[in-house]
Formats: sequence, structure tokens, C-alpha cells
Amino acid sequence: MHGLTTLYAEAPFAKSLVLLYVVGAEATFEDLLWFWNARAMRPGEEGASLLLGYDQVLPNRDALVELVRQTARGTPSLSVVSASLPRADLETLLKSVIGISPHEGTEWKEGLFRTQAVEPTAVINGDPRQFWSGARHVGAATDQTTALYRPRTTVTFLGPLSFAPAFTGQRVDLRLRSKLFDVPRRPAVAELFDARATWTGDALRLRSWLQRRYELPLAVPSPEQVLKAAVALPYEPSDKARQLRAVLAREAGQLELYRDPVVVSVIDALTPDDTRRVKRELQKLDAPDRESVLAMLATLRPPQPRTLHDLASNLPPPASAVPASRVAAALAELVDRGHVQRGLRADCTLCDAHDLRQLDDAAAQVTCRACGAQAVYDVGYHGEPRLYYLLAPVMRLISRNGGLPVLAAAAVLQSEGLHLVAGAQFVGPDEEFEVDLLGWGGTKVYAGEVKKQPAGFTDVESDVRNSVRFGADVHVAATFGTVDEALRARLEQVCAAENVELRVLDAETLLTP
Repeated sequence: MHGLTTLYAEAPFAKSLVLLYVVGAEATFEDLLWFWNARAMRPGEEGASLLLGYDQVLPNRDALVELVRQTARGTPSLSVVSASLPRADLETLLKSVIGISPHEGTEWKEGLFRTQAVEPTAVINGDPRQFWSGARHVGAATDQTTALYRPRTTVTFLGPLSFAPAFTGQRVDLRLRSKLFDVPRRPAVAELFDARATWTGDALRLRSWLQRRYELPLAVPSPEQVLKAAVALPYEPSDKARQLRAVLAREAGQLELYRDPVVVSVIDALTPDDTRRVKRELQKLDAPDRESVLAMLATLRPPQPRTLHDLASNLPPPASAVPASRVAAALAELVDRGHVQRGLRADCTLCDAHDLRQLDDAAAQVTCRACGAQAVYDVGYHGEPRLYYLLAPVMRLISRNGGLPVLAAAAVLQSEGLHLVAGAQFVGPDEEFEVDLLGWGGTKVYAGEVKKQPAGFTDVESDVRNSVRFGADVHVAATFGTVDEALRARLEQVCAAENVELRVLDAETLLTP
């Protein structure tokens, strides 16, 4: 019976239980039948099922206790069972040899996403089969190498079972396992592969008939289709993240640049002050005051190009003290990607206007674009034109909207194989909300909030709740700053209450050395 495939119902508890079956000097048939039946029913690979003689428990005591402590995620954590030994012998074994406290009461508890270790408890003759039970079927397996093509692929293989012709066409379950099925185990995701498909553990289950040869037409969904099927709510791209999505699409696989502290500091230094919030506040003033202040705001200069020397001398954190050569290398990479414009500064001799002329547009004789008068290029101490740098519009908007840590977080998560969308919002008849990141990797859905600095996490409860409402298994909290113990504890507390895993990406993780 050891090799039987088990069809089981998902149980919210007892998965991580260690089952210790104890026999006397010789195991009876009833002992073996009970143990192997229970072992075959066990769902998944968590926990352990052990068969030991009574005299073997003491020599293996330390290893047994360590196994229970390492695997326990719920209580009771250990069940000591025997059909042939008296209960009193098992109680003596538990108390005098094993030393794990007895479980109080009859309630079984499982904590799938506990952040703290579980203190194990034990029960005598606690039968976990009530939680593991299900129909069991004899089965056979075969391996098949198949090239997969989108949008559909026909998987062809010989049936692994030998059978008499009279049994052709009998109902069977096909359970397919492949890297292709390392996706969130949601019913809607299974149906992407085949409208009749469901999940059984890590296998895609298809109802079929007993045949000598199978030809299964399977759809091969795109990562975007998997995400839309895996999340709990329909989403649409948020307007404020359009520029982010453009960069993510164009530079997929090349996002490590945005984890470089020097690149982050250079972009921050080139980002002009954002006066939009100031203007919104000014609208609250009385008309005379508003007009006078708006007139002063109008005198603020547009984004000004800066030289390498200026940038290297006044670089903000996180890379505030680096050699000019590192700043130059970062600028060169940003220029190559089109995120920074490089050129000569033309200064008007009449109206004092300044504008950047990119190198391929820098004529020998230059005129002012504002008034048409003669202009001259700014020169350095040796009389040579100086190079200036200006942030391109798309990166300027990304930086102003706090998008740089989103790119850095995407770089980390994409390197782990995740498919991500930046800025996903739910728009309902009565409410709307959004998350900064939404994606999936392996069997889990990820969602979360990204802030430039930890002080931006002002409503952790709402952030986590939004992730959970999208159906996330993992809540991501990302920031360029360092998450202190108080904020981390708050995040852990809220995530535990919402039964969701926590992934913190802060300066230590996001920024490269």
C-alpha cells in the first residue's frame, strides 16, 4: 500500500503533524495495516510518519524531538499511536522518554503563516485520518518530454497502465505534473489549461478514459493570463503608473540598474522640486492671496541641467559620497537608456534664457529658442563647452511619483522568477483602491505597497488589507530606507492577523553594495 496515490480533501490543520506509531517486540498485521493506511492518506509532504519499536524510541529521542520542533506549525504537533500497546505504556513513553507536553483539550490548530515558533504538544492515540481521509486509487506514472508552444500544445504519451481490452474506456483520473503547473493553485488558473481541469495537490487533474495512447490538447496561458485568473478581484492598470509599466516592459531583465545607490542618487539629484502639492494647497487660499503667491510660483525656473562636477559635489543619499567616476558611469548608463539627456547649455545674450542642446542637435552657431537672439554655449575654466545633464520626462515623472523603489523591488522579485504588474487598481461601484505591485511567482500571489522612505507607511492595516483583497498569499513592503524593529513588528502583526506572509524589501535588500 505504500505506493498508492492519495486523493485528499484539503484540511486546515494536522498537515504538519508528526505521527509516531509504536509497536511492541514484533509488529502485528493490524499495526502495519493501521500505519500504512494512515501514511498513504497523508496530504502533501509536510510533517512526518514514523514507525518505531517501543525500545527504539529512547535511542532516537533527541532526533524525534528535534523533528517535531522543526516541522510543527500547529497543535497537537505529535500523535503517539498504537493499536497493540496499552494506552498507559504510551503515556509513560510520552512523559518519561519523549518529554513533550500533553495537548490540552480537543481542538486542533494550524498556523500556516506563523512568524514565531510553535511550542509542540502531544496527544495519545490522536487519529489524524479523520483529517487526511479521502478516496484512494491505485495508479501508475510515466514521464514524457514535450515541447510546449503557446497558445496550445497537444501532449501525446502512452498510457502507463497495462489492461485488458475489455476495460478500454473506463473512467480514470489523469494527474499531470510539470514545471508548467508551478502556478497559483486557484480553480480559475487550472481552467486556463483545460476547462475541465482541477487541482489535486501539485498535479493538474483531468477526468478521462482508459486508453492505450493519450493525446491531450492543453492551453499554455501567458503570465498575464495566469495573474488575471489567480487574483481575487478584477484589476486595471492605474494611471499614475503608466510610465513605470513602460520602463518595466522595455527593460525587463535589465532592472538591476535601479538597485545601484549611485543611480538612485543621480536620478534624485536631477529630479526637480514638485510644485503640484503646493499649488493644490494654494487653491484653498482666498483669491487675492492665491494670485500673489501663484505669481511668485510662476517665477520658479523649469528643470535646470546640471554638470558632472555639480552632481558629484552635491549628491543626495543613499550615495552621497562617491567618486566623480562612479557618477559619470551612472550618467552614461542612464543616457544610453534614454532616461537622461546630455548636451551643451545654450545661454541667450539678450533674454538670459538657458536651454539644453543635445549633442546631435548642437549647431556651431546657436540662437535662442525664446527670442531668436544670438546665444553662446556655456564654457568651463579652459574655454571648452561644458557637458550638462537633464532628466528625461518619463524618468522625471517616475521619480516625482516615487517610482524608483518600485523599479528596484521589481528587479529583486523578477530575478526570483516573478511576473509583476506595477500599479494595479480595483474600481468598483462604491469604492476603489490599488496596490503598487501585483504579481505571481510559483504557487503564490504577491501584492504590496512601495514607499520611498519607511515614514510613508502610515496605514499598514489598509496596505495589507488591500493585498489580501486581491487574493495575495504574500504582502510586500518595499522602501529605500531601513525598516526599524517597530515598523517590522507592526507589519508582522497585521500580516499574521490577515493570515498572509510578509516580505520586507528595504535598503539592505533593495540596494546593491
